Amino acid sequence: MPTNSTPSEATNSQTNNKANVNAANFKLRDDKQIASAMLAFWSIANDQIPPKEVLVSSGISQQRIQAFKNRQTPQSQLNRQTRTDLKAGYNQKTRKSKFEARDKFLSFVSGFQESFPEYARFIPEMLTAWGETRDISGFLSVDSMLLQAKMASVIQVLRNRTERKMKYSESARALGEAKSKWEVATKRYQFTTFEPYDPNLAIVALGPKLEKDGFNLENLSQHDQFALQVLSRVLLRMDNGDIVVSNPLALRSTRHYLTPRLIRYTRQREKRLSKKFRAGSRVTLIRIPKTQPKFLAVVPNWSEQDSLIDNPLVKIKELISSFTSQSIPPQEFIYFNGVL
Repeated sequence: MPTNSTPSEATNSQTNNKANVNAANFKLRDDKQIASAMLAFWSIANDQIPPKEVLVSSGISQQRIQAFKNRQTPQSQLNRQTRTDLKAGYNQKTRKSKFEARDKFLSFVSGFQESFPEYARFIPEMLTAWGETRDISGFLSVDSMLLQAKMASVIQVLRNRTERKMKYSESARALGEAKSKWEVATKRYQFTTFEPYDPNLAIVALGPKLEKDGFNLENLSQHDQFALQVLSRVLLRMDNGDIVVSNPLALRSTRHYLTPRLIRYTRQREKRLSKKFRAGSRVTLIRIPKTQPKFLAVVPNWSEQDSLIDNPLVKIKELISSFTSQSIPPQEFIYFNGVL
């Protein structure tokens, strides 16, 4: 039996259907568009209207922002108290409020995906890579290629996990790739940046500290401007096929990485530490690389030495037509194939 609907409901339904169709065919225009989408997201999360130039570049209008706000529920609204809780330090006293604020943030992003479907598949990658990589070494250095490779590798791991989830979970396939990717990114004990105790959670949810009011690129610190510009470039290039993550890192089975404290390898250190971290411990000692090691690392005992990926390669196309291969040394991330 057909249902009756008001003109406004019918209009909203038509608008949403049109937006979903447009989202399916959506192609990033340039890296400025990605940066503007992030700046718009942080503006909305802070209950602000994005600057005009950000609205124009991202293609997000004030009308759509207001419609998004109108659809928010108390469970997804980042009000002043929630923003305060996200920024608070984690301790026994704040534990409950930190978990509640995290849950609201996760719902907020899900609502953002629904209201701005053209960015639904990008926002999990944008937020994950921002939280996981903005503080790694290499910013403001001449080695932009290495920094792009690191960011691309984090995004690739998220894509690998999502692809695996979509293959084996009927509920994930029903939910769709974009929403499933957000669930995968924010599952507990996966990506540290989304943990309630991680100080990066507030920086992911609400953006970096501004040097001037308003989420314009120039109002960010020099460090954060550079980080956002590089991340935007990486997402655009991965979408265009100008950054290609090579096997084995590109394989679905590669779905975890660690940020270890590396210890310079010597036989004496290995012997001493091997006694300290005996079999049965919650942690284990691995060589990096396995043969002719340069480093030792203490990792969780589920991290199998045979699954370690040494110096994975990312191919990046810059101004020339051919790709340049960039290996990723283990100083920031070590990757595992077939773990978890």
